Amino acid sequence: MTQVHVDFGHVWHNTLTALDADGLPPTHRAFLHQAKLVGLLEETALLAVPDEYTKDIVETRVRQQVVAALSSQLGTQIRLAVTVDPVLREENDTEPEATADLASLTELD
Repeated sequence: MTQVHVDFGHVWHNTLTALDADGLPPTHRAFLHQAKLVGLLEETALLAVPDEYTKDIVETRVRQQVVAALSSQLGTQIRLAVTVDPVLREENDTEPEATADLASLTELD
């Protein structure tokens, strides 16, 4: 059996770019920028998010768009599993891009 190396960071970046081009609302985009594609088991993509609230948003408001974009990136129909990884909160707090996305949320109020 041949193993294919998948650069999850690259795939996730391209997925976010595609979602942005499709007009994903800024509030949803901010939540997805906190997420990280951490694995792929057969046709199931594992997406880690920093907290339960973000998990709820991803699972209820943007699941279909994420599944469609990931499926397009990977060339096969993908299912999505979302897990909470609190370490991502610390990582996102140190990234300037994440701060810029969160700042745009306050501008919408």
